[in-house]
Amino acid sequence: MKKKLFIGFGIVAGILIVGIIFFNIKLNKVIRSVNTEMAAMTEPDLSTVSDGVYNGAFGSIPVAVNLDVTVQGHHITAIIMKKQTSGKGYEATETMQRIIDSQKVKVDAVSGATLSSKCIMVAAYKALTTR
Repeated sequence: MKKKLFIGFGIVAGILIVGIIFFNIKLNKVIRSVNTEMAAMTEPDLSTVSDGVYNGAFGSIPVAVNLDVTVQGHHITAIIMKKQTSGKGYEATETMQRIIDSQKVKVDAVSGATLSSKCIMVAAYKALTTR
């Protein structure tokens, strides 16, 4: 009986360890990807963006966003989050208002939710530059 219990705990511990390793690999991949994208980003020239709603998506497990950016009169007037994955409390939705207020995609990240903030910025950039 003790041997079966020990084996059971060993299997559970092994699954947990593999899960943690997988999560860390995915997280590091997203961090590298978002940092590469952020470094390559330039501010979109809104004077060349026609009125409309533009979709942008970026990220992977554990942080990903899919959003729509509305442009009217060469100004960003709205950003709507269509789908987001992130830890609870790390959504960084204030980033969208910061982009609207500044009319720039590179804004200050939300403290404690930097990765989510950066994913939102990259997705907004992609929405405005990929047509």
